[in-house]
Amino acid sequence: MTYQTSFGGAWTQQKLGALAKYLKAYATIFKKNPKARFYSISYVDAFAGTGELQRPEPGKFASLWPELRANEKEYRKGSVRRALEVDPPFDKYVLIEKSVKKCAELQQIALEFPSRKITIVN
Repeated sequence: MTYQTSFGGAWTQQKLGALAKYLKAYATIFKKNPKARFYSISYVDAFAGTGELQRPEPGKFASLWPELRANEKEYRKGSVRRALEVDPPFDKYVLIEKSVKKCAELQQIALEFPSRKITIVN
């Protein structure tokens, strides 16, 4: 995993949660609007990063609580992954990232979503 500067705090999770809800609502409303059926919708992230929030791994006792692992996995999801998980999906995703290494990680994430039309721009 490429090093990504740690940023944010509890508000970051609030922001990402709100973003996920907004994207789902936007896609759902747009896809169900008969007047919009001739248009396509795109998700553009100009500072895509790695698609995952960086933080220390849970300690060895985390194996005693399986739900801790599941919660940690959900907590680490960045905006890219959350956008790709939206259903109904956007018609196209454009992920822009300056770092070549981070773009390689985005390519790996894109492989997890073969039905999505994803363009990664370095």
